[in-house]
Amino acid sequence: MRDLSIRVGVIAVLREFLHAARLSERDLERVYAAGGGAPATLGRTAEGQLMVPAIALHHLVPGLRRETNDARARLTDYLVANFHEIVFL
Repeated sequence: MRDLSIRVGVIAVLREFLHAARLSERDLERVYAAGGGAPATLGRTAEGQLMVPAIALHHLVPGLRRETNDARARLTDYLVANFHEIVFL
């Protein structure tokens, strides 16, 4: 996700992750913290969009695994939805 965020931006990665993982913004906060992300590093842009440091995106994967029973399927959905971007990396 970090490398993808360099290509398309963190906000786009978060938006796609929220959609594919079927999470609300509140759920994403919980998943991020459960994966080891410092809650204080999760914030919002001036426009009100959810934002985390690109270097901390990796916390979403273990957090999703801890918080959901079907994390593998949700992560696969994310990878499939972003296949055309990922193949360039």
